This record gives sequence, structure tokens and C-alpha cells, in this order.
Amino acid sequence: MTTRLAALSIVLLAFSSAQAQNLLLDPSFDLSTPDSQTNPQWTLDVNIPDGTGAAAQFQNAPWASNPAGTEGTGLWLKAFEGNQADGGDPPANATLYQDVTAPAGDYELSFFFRKETNYQAESTFVELLEGDSRIGVVDLTSVDTAGAFEQFSLSGSTLGGALRVQAKMVNGLDAMANPQSAMFDDFSLTVVPEPASSLLFVLGVLVLTARRRR
Repeated sequence: MTTRLAALSIVLLAFSSAQAQNLLLDPSFDLSTPDSQTNPQWTLDVNIPDGTGAAAQFQNAPWASNPAGTEGTGLWLKAFEGNQADGGDPPANATLYQDVTAPAGDYELSFFFRKETNYQAESTFVELLEGDSRIGVVDLTSVDTAGAFEQFSLSGSTLGGALRVQAKMVNGLDAMANPQSAMFDDFSLTVVPEPASSLLFVLGVLVLTARRRR
């Protein structure tokens, strides 16, 4: 009987782990071409306000990767490329996104974000979209991370179909003072386990523990 309970617990644990699997591909941008907008899983749309410097790029540098100071690749938002040349250049704009197909259910999206002291943009946010409808958002416009990476999360429910994970910098501006960048890294989109499934798993573990103590 104990062996059967142990087997049941293993099955339930595997089921719970499968539900927690990250649905996003290359969530940490490791496959990006350094110093570019190229990644096989993510789309990064940017403008080039002054005709030379892009509004954002995948950057392989310790200051761009979570946690700060470790080797790796992050998304570098270069707000300072906007509104240069004594205000003659347009603002800097960047949109990062990845589309996934997801069954109906509840989802949690998490990510790490770092904002430097003088970063300026009209708005900066991460959202979860189902078609043209926003089902979750985190507004980072007024967030102060004190220059360190912090984790943020949002939740949303879908009837099933195509979901889009999207991060945007809108109208970034040159602050005329450094440091003035922001970075994203380590995105995760996971299914929120159904209460019944979670309860079944917990009960299985409790029963197994009780049997072992006898």
C-alpha cells in the first residue's frame, strides 16, 4: 500500500511540475545576437530616433543581465536615444513580444526589471494580451528599483488560444544625465494550477507522510 501511495505522490508531483512549466521560449534571451534586435523566439520592434542608435537592443553584459553583475543577456531600453539634437529627434520607442498558444485557464506572467536613476519615458509596461484584449498589465512607469533588478508579476485568464507577452517603452527621452537606461530579463509564463489539482497533490503528500510514520 505504501508503495502505491509513493507512486501516486510521484505522479501528482510530476503533474504539478508540468503545470508550472514556462511556456515562453528563450525566456532569458540567451539565443539573441549580441548588440542587435535579433532573437529566434522574440520580436523586438524599435525606432532609430537619430538615424544611428536604436531605441532598444539585446545586450550581452553583466549590467544588463539578472541579477546585475552576472554574465548573460538582457533587453536594454535606451530611452536616451530619444529627443536628442536639442529636441529635434523623435522620442525612442520599443516593443518586445512573443506569441504562444495556450489552453483555457489562469496564467501568471513574471519578469525582472531594472531601472536606472535618470531613465525617462512617457510609459513603460508589460502586458498579457489575448487577441486585441489586455488581460493583465504591470505599469512600470513610476517604479523605482534603485538600480537593481526586481521581480514583478501579473495574472490573467484566457478562454484559450493565442496569448501575447509584450513589453513596451513609449516615448523614451534623453534625460541629459547618466545613468538613464532600463533592462528586462528572465520572463516566465506559467499555468496557475487548478485548486482541485493542488489539493489532490497536497493530500497525496500528507497521506504518504502519515503512512511512513507508522
